[in-house]
Amino acid sequence: MGKKRKKPPFVRRTGKAPISKKQLEAKAAETGLTKLPTISLVATINTMLGILQDRGLQIRDWDDRSKVVHKLKVIRGNVYILAPHEQPETEAGHGESGEHDTGQ
Repeated sequence: MGKKRKKPPFVRRTGKAPISKKQLEAKAAETGLTKLPTISLVATINTMLGILQDRGLQIRDWDDRSKVVHKLKVIRGNVYILAPHEQPETEAGHGESGEHDTGQ
């Protein structure tokens, strides 16, 4: 008579997928970011914004889509965002007032 196959142990299904290697790496990176000082986090965000801008992507204000996020800045311990209104193509390059600089 042949050998009986042993049943695998019962595994209770929890509804959660097993954690992948990428998920573990992402969690480790997140843990590292939580330990960074605020100024370093702001610099990291500015770097990511620059990469997205180089790819032709813009981060827009959800409530005012004419505002595009350019960068973050720390001033006296507070974090501010630079998100001016985007100028239409015809006005771009003419300064804040939209007038031409005569050089005088």
